[in-house]
Order: sequence, then C-alpha cells, then structure tokens
Amino acid sequence: MVRKKSVSSKVKTRRKAYRRRQEDCSYAMRSWRILILTIKA
Repeated sequence: MVRKKSVSSKVKTRRKAYRRRQEDCSYAMRSWRILILTIKA
C-alpha cells in the first residue's frame, strides 16, 4: 500500500515536472520569436 502511494506520488511529480518543462519551452520559443521580430523590425 505504501509502495503504491509512493509510486503514484512519483508519477504525479514527474507529470508536474513535464508540464513545467513544456511551459518553459513554449515561453522560450515565444521570447525567441519576439526577439527575432524586434531584430527584423
């Protein structure tokens, strides 16, 4: 029972980290796009 709980918590934390990584990537892409637009303009 304890093992199952730990596994579920581990999966939850992993999912949260994955989501955070995706958000960081999207934010970086957005900032890069703005940077390129400002350089072109």
